[in-house]
Amino acid sequence: MSDQPIECSKETATFMRDVINAAISIGLDSLLFRKGLVSGMGGKLASSVVLCHNHDLDLDFDVFAVTRLGDLKQRLTLVTEDGKINLHLHKATIAEDDPMRYDIIGKLAMSLKRMKLSFIAAPARAVKAPKRVGFNYLTEVSLDTAAVDATLSNANRALSTDASTLVALSCSNGELTASVTDVNNDIFEDVLAGSIEASFSHRYFLNYFLALIKQHDKTTPIKVSKEGILQFNVNGFTVYQLPRIL
Repeated sequence: MSDQPIECSKETATFMRDVINAAISIGLDSLLFRKGLVSGMGGKLASSVVLCHNHDLDLDFDVFAVTRLGDLKQRLTLVTEDGKINLHLHKATIAEDDPMRYDIIGKLAMSLKRMKLSFIAAPARAVKAPKRVGFNYLTEVSLDTAAVDATLSNANRALSTDASTLVALSCSNGELTASVTDVNNDIFEDVLAGSIEASFSHRYFLNYFLALIKQHDKTTPIKVSKEGILQFNVNGFTVYQLPRIL
């Protein structure tokens, strides 16, 4: 680990904080920051949710892998004063003859007044972080996200659901219908939107779809790919939900 920390720029620190907050809000627990790209996937059932966002910021490093997003969020909050995040970066030690001499962050050092905190970065290989998501555009859907959230939250309360419960989104004759089947095979169904010029039918994990609906930018439509991938805008970051494949 380098003994000479560098002060993290306001732009880099703010970007890190904002991406971490967005990722946590949709159930992700790890991220990989790279030049021009930040990405991450959830574990287990959350592997159907992918944050994969291209950016043009000149970050203070080439690679920073982070797990334990909740821990890091709390520590960044503790060392933020008047909008400034008091953060320094320790670069990982790399052999002089290593041909891949990236600026990799090994540790974060944080402080505020007499309080000091540290956070050890994860190995990059520990984070599931795709470089791209293949998205073959089919159509887009403008939803009243508050109404959809209320509708599907009612389904959650009315049915016996669990973490593996799926919501089927089907579009035919211009109408988008949501159907939820619970562990007892009881069914909740409602129409979410109309005037859609496409036909498709795919299933998604309900809890993560609800989380994405809650966080999606209400001024932009949700895009749908030919393969059933949904593209959301979460606080300005591109997030995808993959359909459940039998």
